[in-house]
Amino acid sequence: MSRCILLILCIDEQSLGRIDYHLLPQQTLMELFVGDLPKCSTLYDENGYLKDVEDWPGIFIDDTGKVVGISWDNYDYHEFNVKLAFQWLPQTMQNISISNFAFRERFDLSHIPELVNVLSIPSNNLSGTIESLSLPKNLRSLNIANNRFTGYFDTRKLPVHLGSICIEANNFSGTLNWRMLPMPLVFLSVKQNKFSGTVDLTALPEHIATLRLEDNLFTGAVDLSCLPNSLTQFGVACNQFIGTLNMSMYPLEFDHHDNVHFASLDNNNFSAIIFSVQGNRINTGLQISARNNSVQGTLPLSEIDPYVESFKVGNNRYSGTIDLGLLSDYILVFHAESNNLFGSLELPRLPDQISDIDLSDNKFEETVDLEDLPLNIVRINLSRNRLSGGISLQSLPWSLSILNLGNNIFEGFIGLEYLPPSIRELDLSNNKFSEISSLRRLPSTIRSLSIANNGIEQQSVVCRRITNSIKCIDLRGNKFGECTDTKGNKVCEDIVLLD
Repeated sequence: MSRCILLILCIDEQSLGRIDYHLLPQQTLMELFVGDLPKCSTLYDENGYLKDVEDWPGIFIDDTGKVVGISWDNYDYHEFNVKLAFQWLPQTMQNISISNFAFRERFDLSHIPELVNVLSIPSNNLSGTIESLSLPKNLRSLNIANNRFTGYFDTRKLPVHLGSICIEANNFSGTLNWRMLPMPLVFLSVKQNKFSGTVDLTALPEHIATLRLEDNLFTGAVDLSCLPNSLTQFGVACNQFIGTLNMSMYPLEFDHHDNVHFASLDNNNFSAIIFSVQGNRINTGLQISARNNSVQGTLPLSEIDPYVESFKVGNNRYSGTIDLGLLSDYILVFHAESNNLFGSLELPRLPDQISDIDLSDNKFEETVDLEDLPLNIVRINLSRNRLSGGISLQSLPWSLSILNLGNNIFEGFIGLEYLPPSIRELDLSNNKFSEISSLRRLPSTIRSLSIANNGIEQQSVVCRRITNSIKCIDLRGNKFGECTDTKGNKVCEDIVLLD
């Protein structure tokens, strides 16, 4: 009887295929790193061979010939579904900056050389999880924004020298430990993820300047009592925060003339916000935006810090009257649209420097004076109120670009002969005007004019020569016999809209 012996040999392909890369020249390592890239002319010579690594664009070599940095942020590789073999990067690498690649792989932090101090790989379609302990110990800047990373981000085990962390626009989830952040941290952005839980801002690194938490699932109250004085950019918009937010604790005791200081509080469930910011500031120019919350009560214009330059509280539940004369001389932008404010509006009391005011969708009544407006005003939106009476457009400031008075109950004659040359958009629709002047002297800068739905009965209206700048003149909802140019010719129906 014969016997058949089956011999099975097991080979460790991993150890067989993995050469000790410490023995390989840096040219070889870099060629392995880009081995899966399409043959791009920037890396290959005319014969189809890879150039010497020192001739590659965006590669940095030190005095000893070692590769220490790579900066590929503005190349054409994003057109391909590519792969880079990070495991072959030379251990001498210190700076990695690669963006806008259409990678097709999970990213493994263990492949990043230990000497790397800057790791910037945003917008690369990378996926996987981030193990904080696997980050290089000397790392000072981490940017992995706009990828597809998931899972928990452990702030307790981050490299101790980290000064900048940007992990925005991924799919991270779970809670964050706010008391274990690296002490040198000056920039932290975790916005546009799925982080949850409460936020503890009482023990932040003392030099932090930027804190962006927008578009997450954070809940609870927000305590601003211990924010570092260094903070200049603070965003908590689009979360589920509740309670009273006391902006009087917001730090402004610094002198950074070139920075924009803003607090983004939009789209939460704050029930009250105290705006009386305190501090010794020099030209801080704080911008506060607290739109789309649930704040009720009167709008305390007199309590707004005098150095706030932009104040937006639209889509809340504010009610009562307002005195525009209480706005500070420094304010440039004031938006309080979509509330329940009422009473009259004294526009000439606006501060001289203001450029943008939006009080639309409220319940303001009575007439408005448009003849003594601030000389720097660029945009005025008073639409969807109950304003009435006649208006004069003859003395509008030459800075004004957008004027929206639609959806009120203005009446009488509209004179359009003396509009400022700066005007681009003018909306007088859905009122009760009875007559308009000739349109032949409209400024050449105007792009859109709407007098729709006023019920005007007029035999004809003369329009200026239609230029490329004019996109639409809406005269629908009236009873005009015809619209002609100055020579009696019918104007373009695609631009001048008639019933």
